[in-house]
Amino acid sequence: MSADPANFELHIEDGLWKFSFRPHGPDASKPGRSKSKGRTDVGPIWIGTAIGPKGLTRNEAMEIIRNIFPSPLGWEKGLTVAEFVVGKFVPMYVVSRSISSRIYYRSILKHIIDPKVVDQAFGNEGAREGARGRFVSGWPYLGSLRLEDVQPESVKNLITAAFNHGYSIHTVSHIRDVVCTIFSFAARERDFEGDNPARLFKWLNLRHTSHA
Repeated sequence: MSADPANFELHIEDGLWKFSFRPHGPDASKPGRSKSKGRTDVGPIWIGTAIGPKGLTRNEAMEIIRNIFPSPLGWEKGLTVAEFVVGKFVPMYVVSRSISSRIYYRSILKHIIDPKVVDQAFGNEGAREGARGRFVSGWPYLGSLRLEDVQPESVKNLITAAFNHGYSIHTVSHIRDVVCTIFSFAARERDFEGDNPARLFKWLNLRHTSHA
């Protein structure tokens, strides 16, 4: 990982491994975001538990960071959907909900970003519940896209793929709703500005044309 040790930190807090990163530049010491350059600092981000029989070692925590965040210096240009989901949406929004809600989000998120990344985001809880959902080659996952680059067309491609794979309108509706929730939360956290791409996309009639 190409991170300057002065700007990168992995530490234990409240029994959890947490990751923080602050980019270079004259504004690096200032909290907040720049509309033109994205974030000026990132973290602390929850990586996983550090205690107990299933606690992660430092090397295991570092491996998760390497897999999910291959280029921290690129965060100056904005978080990707996967980075936001793992770093903020899951630990700050999902984990505070009921067990059934966490299972729901974990299941639906595997249609939105790489299922392996979703399992890593849920840490030991995901391991206990078992792996559900596998990576589908050619699936239009949103994970590698920066939040600001996701367009209604991106959501359309995701929904079209779901219909073409035989998913029910009930499941497709959940996928669209979770994408919408991700971007609503990103806007609340000031990691995203603009119109919610999932709200802009009108998908109800797409089922009838997706096989055309």
